[in-house]
Amino acid sequence: MSYAYIGEIRLLPYGFAPYNWMACEGQLLSIQQYTALYSIIGITYGGNGTTNFQLPEMRGHVAMGTGVGPGLTPRSIGQDVGFENVALGSSQVPPHTHAMTASTTAADVKSPTGNVFAEGGNLYINAPATGKVAMGAQMISSVGGDGSTGYANAHPNMAPYLPVQFCICVDGIYPSRS
Repeated sequence: MSYAYIGEIRLLPYGFAPYNWMACEGQLLSIQQYTALYSIIGITYGGNGTTNFQLPEMRGHVAMGTGVGPGLTPRSIGQDVGFENVALGSSQVPPHTHAMTASTTAADVKSPTGNVFAEGGNLYINAPATGKVAMGAQMISSVGGDGSTGYANAHPNMAPYLPVQFCICVDGIYPSRS
């Protein structure tokens, strides 16, 4: 891959870094060994800036343009944003209700028309070897509320993806800043 600029990042269709390139996997490099690359990217992606600096970590990340656009927050080079998994809070779920239909008709059939809650009758749980066991009234509640539903567990927050190898040029043409 001739004519590459030091610090240039390319997407490659194979699982290795060519000569003079390194995979963008967040590894620390020695400033003394990679002086030219350090002079271009500095500690944008991490490192102590005294003896080492860090390459970008592109595994599990999507490249994004910098700057700001209509309705968007500003993005800077090296800024790490977003999460692979998120847990939604109640403020992120739109207001909604869960309607429940009931009837004053006696509960005298196993499957009432409309599948509604009915009045009276006995409800039974699994029939053990000793016979049916009636559920107590305290086991069934028709009292609703505006409490939280669901779980606070995180869920995947990733668009469809196709893994490729991000590589950075560590030795090549030094780019002009003008």
